[in-house]
Amino acid sequence: MKIILVGPSHPYRGGISHYNTRLYNEFIKKGHDCSIVNFKRMYPSIFFPGKTQFDVSDQIFKAPSDRLLDSINPLSWRKTAKFIKAQKPDAVVFHWWQPFFSPAYNSILKKIKNTTKRIFICHNVRPHEESKIDSLLSRQVFNNVDRFLVHSEEDKVNLLEMYPDAVIVKNFHPVYDMFENRSENHAQNGNEKKPPFNILFFGYVRKYKGLKYLLNAMPKILKEVDVRLTIAGEFYDEKKPYMDLIQKHGISNKINVIDKYIPNEDVQKYFLNSDLVVIPYKNATQSGIVQISYAFDVPVVVTRVGGLPEVVRDGETGYIVEPGSSSAVADAVIDFFKNHKSEEFKNNIAEHKHIFSWENLVETLESLIR
Repeated sequence: MKIILVGPSHPYRGGISHYNTRLYNEFIKKGHDCSIVNFKRMYPSIFFPGKTQFDVSDQIFKAPSDRLLDSINPLSWRKTAKFIKAQKPDAVVFHWWQPFFSPAYNSILKKIKNTTKRIFICHNVRPHEESKIDSLLSRQVFNNVDRFLVHSEEDKVNLLEMYPDAVIVKNFHPVYDMFENRSENHAQNGNEKKPPFNILFFGYVRKYKGLKYLLNAMPKILKEVDVRLTIAGEFYDEKKPYMDLIQKHGISNKINVIDKYIPNEDVQKYFLNSDLVVIPYKNATQSGIVQISYAFDVPVVVTRVGGLPEVVRDGETGYIVEPGSSSAVADAVIDFFKNHKSEEFKNNIAEHKHIFSWENLVETLESLIR
């Protein structure tokens, strides 16, 4: 089949760019004629909250792409649609995560109607902080999509609320297995690791990610277990309140803050050095952080929000706790270390993660295209 993927790829950074590149490679591996229509300009710099949109890693996840699409230039939308129609693809697969792209996507979708199947992979059906205009923009674009793939039951429900006629399939978000992984086997040469243990909060910091609940859990955790917390990711939220919280609890010597986007080649360092990854989100539909953790067989603590409980086996591959509860986060972390769960959970992840394969995702997309 001839398939065009529309979405970010190198030189753009971040999870969706990595996802798109990995998906491209999997389609090629299966013998499909696949190509990527990439952004020429994704966000105007004034709208981007981070330091840069571009990947400055030494380890590059790269695939050939045609950088045609400018999110705010209608002339590029017309050019992109013309390019797609000329290729005569069996399907065009768009990555959807942000209503900001609705005008551009909508223009292209209308122009390619009746020439190909138009499919959305919804990374988030709704943005994390949704406005009325966001909802309106999303509804408009969904009306011009033929079929949808979502990664969580919550996204499926959200999509049906907004577009009751949507044709939807669900497939779990695949494991992010593209990062270099030099891990030894799980047994650590048969020796149980001794404290201090290492906890990781990974990814950019925004309010909905609930970092404050983990910081507020630290005093209770430290009374029971000798741990160190690493916060590795660029702050999109104001940094000072978090640093004030660390000072208030007197735990500065137990916390390492790495306020930057973590380059691809360094990802393994943070996960291989961590015993447990904590994902204390206040709301979410899914998290790529779980799938990076699983790639390195690192157990997780997640909150009972969105699709997170669907991908974690409570008490087997991690813990599921109530959102907004520092006490619940602390109890899970303490139980993990005091009851020596690491080896058991790692082995469970190694056995369980095959259901999050890229092969499964491609097979699901193939069924949508046929």
